[in-house]
Amino acid sequence: LRLPGPPGILSSIAETAAEHVHRFDAGNLAIAAWALAMLGMKEQHLLDLAIDRVCLPQVCPNLGSRALSMMALACFRTGRPHRLDELLNATRLVGLGIGASGYSAAVMAAEQGEAETEIRILEVMSEESADGRMQAA
Repeated sequence: LRLPGPPGILSSIAETAAEHVHRFDAGNLAIAAWALAMLGMKEQHLLDLAIDRVCLPQVCPNLGSRALSMMALACFRTGRPHRLDELLNATRLVGLGIGASGYSAAVMAAEQGEAETEIRILEVMSEESADGRMQAA
């Protein structure tokens, strides 16, 4: 990620990936969104496509805790905290708990000054408090 390569190569790769985003699984969508966020490429259409796709009922249940954390980081680093709300809603609809990734998302929300998002994450976490996975986390 620290070696950008020839000028325009990363944007070209992101544009090509966006054309094939329907073939990405949940983990690869999270990796793509995270990588773009880490590279500061917040204007790439692939970011919104990845978030849209992971919110689909057939994709969302396959998000692991790490992938969910990566998506949260991508939402915050690219100025899309409202998209995290969409992702949280999707996880609830499919019965996927946010587990330990909720803690890192809450910390990121606090760091960004997103009080409403932080409260929402904490509410979701409190609803999951009886879940054995959450207690283990």
